[in-house]
Parts: sequence; C-alpha cells; structure tokens
Amino acid sequence: MAHFEIYVLNYNGSSFLPACLDSLRAVERRGHSCEINVVDNGSSDESEALVRDRYPEVRFIAHGENLGFSSGNNRAVQLRRAELKSGGLSVDFQVFLNNDTTVEPGWLLGAAREFEKSDKVGIVGSKSLFMDSFVVLRVRAADGQNRCTEEDIQLNSAWPLCGDNVHTELGRSKIPHCYPLSPDRLGFVAGSTLYLAAIDSSKPLEIELSLGCDELSKTNVILESCNASGQFEELARLSLRPGIDANKKLSFEPDEFLRLVQNAGSYVLPSWDAGDRGFLEVDHGQFEDACDVDAACGVSLFIRDELFMRLGGYDQKYFAYFEDTDLSLRARLLGYRCRYTPASVLNHVHCGSGVEHSDYFVRNVTYSHLIFRSKLMPKREWRSVLDEYRSLAYQQFAQYETDRSFEGKPHLRSYLRYLKSYPYFLGNRLFRARTHPNRVLFPVEQVQ
Repeated sequence: MAHFEIYVLNYNGSSFLPACLDSLRAVERRGHSCEINVVDNGSSDESEALVRDRYPEVRFIAHGENLGFSSGNNRAVQLRRAELKSGGLSVDFQVFLNNDTTVEPGWLLGAAREFEKSDKVGIVGSKSLFMDSFVVLRVRAADGQNRCTEEDIQLNSAWPLCGDNVHTELGRSKIPHCYPLSPDRLGFVAGSTLYLAAIDSSKPLEIELSLGCDELSKTNVILESCNASGQFEELARLSLRPGIDANKKLSFEPDEFLRLVQNAGSYVLPSWDAGDRGFLEVDHGQFEDACDVDAACGVSLFIRDELFMRLGGYDQKYFAYFEDTDLSLRARLLGYRCRYTPASVLNHVHCGSGVEHSDYFVRNVTYSHLIFRSKLMPKREWRSVLDEYRSLAYQQFAQYETDRSFEGKPHLRSYLRYLKSYPYFLGNRLFRARTHPNRVLFPVEQVQ
C-alpha cells in the first residue's frame, strides 16, 4: 500500500477551505495512507485559525509570504520529506490540489489504480468539472442570413444579467469573447455561447435577455439552448431592429442544468500554446477513457515522489500558471508517461483563487507563457515571438507615457521581467521542435 502526501496551496482562501477539507476527509483509502497539508502563502484572513480549530488532523504549513504556486509547493515538499525522513518514514506520491475544489470519494483510489498499471506512469491528472451547474445558451444568425459581425449583436443589460438564481460575476458565469460597449451594454461575436451558472442547483434558473443591434443593421437571430448530449436546440427566433430591443424571458428547471468539463488532461500545440482538454464542453461521457495526455493540470496532479525529486520539483521561475505543463513535459523527457483518468474526479471553482482576466491573472499568465515558450521553441521561432513581445511592450509603454492611469500592460511587465532574467532564459532551453510534415501535437526532443 502506498503513502500519499496531499498539498492544498492556499492564499486567503478561507471561504474555499471547509468544502475542500471536508471532501478530503471523506476520501476512500482502502489500505493506502495519506496526510493532508494546507500550504499557506502568507494569508491575512482566518485560514490558519479555521484549519487549526476545525481540522486538527490537517497539517498547516505557514510560509509567511506569498511564494507563488511553484515555490510554495516545493518548499512544503522539502519540509515534509525532512519530517518524514527524521521519523524513518517515506512517501510514495506527492499530490497537489487547488483549495477551490472538492474531490469525489474515489478521487485518490482512481489515481492510485492508474499508477499501478505501469512503473512508467509518472504523473496522473484527474477529471476536473466546474463546480457549478450551467444553462448554456447560444445566439446565432438565422439560417446564415443577415451576416452578423462583432458590432451587430449587443446584450443590452449591464452584467450582472437580470434574473434569479444565476451567478452574476463573470468568473462563475461566462461569455467568452464578450467586450464592453458601454456601462450598460455588452457586445459579443455572433455565435458566441453564454454559460450561465446556477447559484443553487436544486432551484429553477430564470433569466431575462435584452438583445439589440447597432443603428446600421437589421438582424434575425436564433436563440438556442444546449442539451445533455451537447447539442443545441432552438428556443426562439428574434428579429433585431435598430433602436428596438428584443426581450426574452427564459426559465430552466434543475433537470435541465448541465455539468461542464474544466479539464480532462492538458494539450500542447506545436506553437507551444497549451490549454485544457474539453474546456467548457458538456460532460456527456466523451472523456470516460483513461489515456496518455501531453500534460496534467495542476488543479489536481499526482506524481511519483522519486520523479518529483529527480526533476527538482516545479520550476520556481513560474509564479503561477504553466508550471504544471512544464513539469509534465520534463517528466516525459525522462521517459515517463503522463496519464489522465476519469476515475479520479473533482469539482473546481475555476479561477476562484485568481480571478479570471484580472490584472493578477493576465500578468502571470503572460509572463509564465513567455518562460514556457522560451524553454520549448526553436531559436528562430522564439526570436520571432520575442520580437512580438517587444513590440507590444513598446506600444503599452507609449500608452502608459501618455496615460498614467493605463493598467493594461502585461506584455510590458513581462518583457521587463524577461530582461532581468536573461541569463536564466539562455541557460534553460530544454526543448526544440522536431521536424514533422504534419506538425503533430507535442513534437519535442531534448537539445543535446
């Protein structure tokens, strides 16, 4: 039987911790042993008191400062391994889990069974579902007529939307590709999907949509809802006229709500972009087979202890984001397999700890992607990407010079951080693209 050390990284996450730790208490073990560690990155809320008072079996590791995901977890692992070694104990698997999650009872056993299949399985990632249940709507042009552009369709209601039992913040409900037209209107690309998260999955969700079009167009649209098979069905047809809104009230019962996939393993493209497999797809059984994947998502990542130590842990140059993909690729370079298993399931408040599209989120994603691509891309492609970063940085600097209130400068910040770490980038070029006519996924080999 194996021993698992579970690390729940936390930063001011006292609102998430009870649900997460309660779910870990209920995890099935069947002979395996595990220890739960809350790794605190200098929280200023009541996280420490909450854990110590309500969860005496949980170890609280306080760093006293925000070290980020990589350094925070690495330091916690070092501390725990030293404690275990002094007691003559050892660990078989390290487990990293977000604090804004709840795990299903079979979460640990599902991952353990995957490791038992082969000694070459080095990393296992779980199936992550969005915590919320959703109503999924789509607005598209009727029969392809009256060509819709980004300017044609407007959601004439300030976010939050008008309705009952719907999450009003865009971190929980989502409209990809939306953009502000004014304080009381949102525009979105025709054919875009609205993901409306229910506050209480046991109660009906009601929503009132107010759609409009610009002064120069006339647009006929179809309003559709998604069913449990992932297919869209027509709800209504609306005629949008300049200056005249089309209003539609809709009501959905709990049995019409959908569970959506947040991550079923991660993918890496030849461009060295990476993402979540299955993101925002209706969970209708399409990810029920365990398989090798390019990378595992750090929201719930299991790794063999000896492999984690051989890799030196997470690359601490990453503060947040892409460190999990980097770890997975380095493991694969050593000949280990990275697996996804649907037998290990959890629920995730996506970006609950780092609000999606916030300044913190954009700044760290941009810089981490720069690190990731610097290590992976062929030199010529990397230089081209760096030229793009430099150009955008100059543009953002020029805008900042004329408008000191301008805050949208992630490329400028990332490029300046890059210049400070130039020796690191030169010394850590681990991968390059392998020539392949079809540019298949993950065409990498180690630079000799």
